[in-house]
Amino acid sequence: MLSQVNHLFTVVMDFDGGTYVAQFEGPSPEHAARMMLEKFGWQDTGDIEAVLLDDCSNVWCVTSMQNSTCSPMIPDTEGKTFALLNIISTQRGDQL
Repeated sequence: MLSQVNHLFTVVMDFDGGTYVAQFEGPSPEHAARMMLEKFGWQDTGDIEAVLLDDCSNVWCVTSMQNSTCSPMIPDTEGKTFALLNIISTQRGDQL
C-alpha cells in the first residue's frame, strides 16, 4: 500500500470487448481501480485488492465481476460481466 499522498495512476481496463485507458489521482491503486470501474457505471465495486505483479515495480492487477443484463463475456460467469484492470503508478512528464 502506498502512502496517503496522492499519486498519479494509469489504469488499463479490458472490459466488454474493449480496452480502455484513463488516469486518476489518489492514494492507492485500489482507489484508481474503483474510480475506473465507477466511470463505467459499476454500481458496487465492493472490496478491491490490487495484487502487485511479480518482477514489476509499481504495477498492480485487479479483477472484478458485476451482475449484468447483457451477454456474459466469459461463458462460466452466467449473468455477470468481467473486468481486468492493470494499474501503473505513473510519473508526470514535468517531473522526469
